[in-house]
Amino acid sequence: MTHSVPSTNAKVSSAEDSASGGPLLAGRATVWLAVAAAVGILAAAAADVIQMYFAPFLIFPLLVGLGVGLLLLLGLRLLHFAHRPAICVGLVLSVIVCVLGQHYFAYRAEADRLWQGIQARQQQYRQLKEAYPEIPELAPPPPVPGFSEHLGRQIEAGIPLPFAMAARGWQVVALWLLDGILVLAGGAVIVVPAMYLPYCRRCLRWYRTVRGGRITLALASRLAELSGLPAPQTSRPCRYRLSSCHGGCSPTRLELSWQAPDGQVYLARTWLDTATRRAVTDALDEALEATQ
Repeated sequence: MTHSVPSTNAKVSSAEDSASGGPLLAGRATVWLAVAAAVGILAAAAADVIQMYFAPFLIFPLLVGLGVGLLLLLGLRLLHFAHRPAICVGLVLSVIVCVLGQHYFAYRAEADRLWQGIQARQQQYRQLKEAYPEIPELAPPPPVPGFSEHLGRQIEAGIPLPFAMAARGWQVVALWLLDGILVLAGGAVIVVPAMYLPYCRRCLRWYRTVRGGRITLALASRLAELSGLPAPQTSRPCRYRLSSCHGGCSPTRLELSWQAPDGQVYLARTWLDTATRRAVTDALDEALEATQ
């Protein structure tokens, strides 16, 4: 488990620190919702194929949710969209489309099988009619049931469960809702932490890592002193990361992490103004030159 350590440097406030994340830009929001819906359709189509070969009970919807979350994360990074309420709406939309899409693709497969059976019977009847003109006319085939009828028949017939069990009636509906919740949980594991990554509200782009890696305890203590972070309480090497927006128009973020003697991992973050950033990068450059 990672513990956050508060910074003692309160002079610098981040340009992206907002309850809503990034601004609600109508154009990007529209594209984001369209991407979320497309991700749901793509995930549903992939899940419909994969579940024919691998679909462990309760685990499969979680895996589908993780796939949805990864695709949504890719969309967020490409669009540089960070409005958290809209991101949540997109996540829910994608999950709804994905769950309904899986049922729809299953319905289409069944409807195609029924239609192929009807066509085969009609072909057989035409061949018999040519050989025996006196046979009566074939009754018109029943219409292929619609999507809602397909769902109703599944609820009535039930669906099999592990250990030779089956769900019927309201249990089927409850199981579908559980599948949706698990898909949402899998997607949220990926998307929700990504919403809180640093974002610049000036150039409207996500921060990116510009420097990072393992450093000695002495250097970590030096960076902590320069940036106002607490000194790492460890005897082991530490890790650092510097993140900056693409335009360099917002404060740089410094992260220090270390493992304490009791095995707990601690993470400290702070924002650096221009002077402090230069001092930190100079310290890093001096340490790099000393090792060469």
